[in-house]
Amino acid sequence: MRILLLIIFVISFSAKIIELDAKDPNLSEIDAKLTESSISSDQLDVVFQEFFDLEARSKVENETIISVVFENIQEEDALRVLQRSQEVKVLKLHKASIISGESEKSYNLEIIYVAG
Repeated sequence: MRILLLIIFVISFSAKIIELDAKDPNLSEIDAKLTESSISSDQLDVVFQEFFDLEARSKVENETIISVVFENIQEEDALRVLQRSQEVKVLKLHKASIISGESEKSYNLEIIYVAG
């Protein structure tokens, strides 16, 4: 009986370790890409560009602060970016700032995320 309990314990403990190593199935596509440990700054630009469907530049400071900048975007796109920026769950949305762009109806938008 003790051997059977020991075997059950070992199997359940091993299953929990495997479960922790697996990726969280509830992560969105952007969150899954952002949690990849081998992502570079250039790849980060591509990830945000694909997610927001706009030209974006990102900058990482102190490995904890990620700034994503959109330049000269239309009002509708700015509103969509602000809305979609809240969908990222693996980073904490710290601040979003919007200022007028080069033309009257364009805007520059900066989204700042904090890791952790």
